[in-house]
Amino acid sequence: ASKYSALVEKESLRLSTSFKSGKTRDYGWRKAQLQGLQRFLKKNLAQISECLRLDLGRCEFEVQGLEIMVIENDIKNALDNLATWMEPTYTPSQALMAPT
Repeated sequence: ASKYSALVEKESLRLSTSFKSGKTRDYGWRKAQLQGLQRFLKKNLAQISECLRLDLGRCEFEVQGLEIMVIENDIKNALDNLATWMEPTYTPSQALMAPT
């Protein structure tokens, strides 16, 4: 087993426990996660750019246009639509599958 196996297993258990607790269902929690991702991108832009340059040969223009802007737009879209996406939806079921 690699030296990371225990770390991955520990983190997996932590995340699973968090999910099972139900806290990830909360609008405020989800919004905070998306906003945290926005802050992370801004704070680490130089490092992200350097990694993309080294790994993929991306220039600064490509990093901004093909990577960062796309992610930022996805986050903004998620924040703008989060409440709507979280609304319950009715899904009809076949008569034989309906709860009794």
